[in-house]
Parts: sequence; C-alpha cells; structure tokens
Amino acid sequence: MDNILERASSALIKDARHIVEISIKNNTMTITSKSDTVQYEEHARMRSEKDEIVIAINPTFLRQILANHSTAQLDSGNVKKMKFSSDGFEHIIALSK
Repeated sequence: MDNILERASSALIKDARHIVEISIKNNTMTITSKSDTVQYEEHARMRSEKDEIVIAINPTFLRQILANHSTAQLDSGNVKKMKFSSDGFEHIIALSK
C-alpha cells in the first residue's frame, strides 16, 4: 500500500488539497488522486469485512501512520474514523468523505 500511496501522491505535488480517495469494494482497494492536470488510479486486492468503504485522506500522513502500526480498523458510524494499532498503542483519526 505504501508504494501505491507514493505513486498517487506524486500526482498531487502541486495540489494544495493533497488528498487521495480510497475506495474498498468487493475485496478490491482503489486509490485515486486528482489534481488540475493529472489523475492517477491504482487497484489492489485486499481482505475487507465491509461491503463498501470510501474515505479521503492525506496520503503522506497515512503512509507515516502505516509505517508504525500493524493493523487498521474502520468505524463508519456518524463520524467516520480509523483506528491504527500496534504493540499497546492506538492512533485514531477522523476521516473526510
């Protein structure tokens, strides 16, 4: 996932929003980034217990979190949030979209 996020980030270098969209459906993750001049999309297989998930997040921030945490869990209640866990430490972020 880190490599995909790196490639998606490269399309956003001059875009102030610097957000990627991550969609998970039918055990396929799609990461999309768009700027005024470039659009990037890549697909990867993954295991998911949810029917469909769509989130928007800063790819640099997500890469930093994933480098230090071994699991991620999405809570899609009233406010979408993602919990990252590893060795007795948890990090929770609110998600847009």
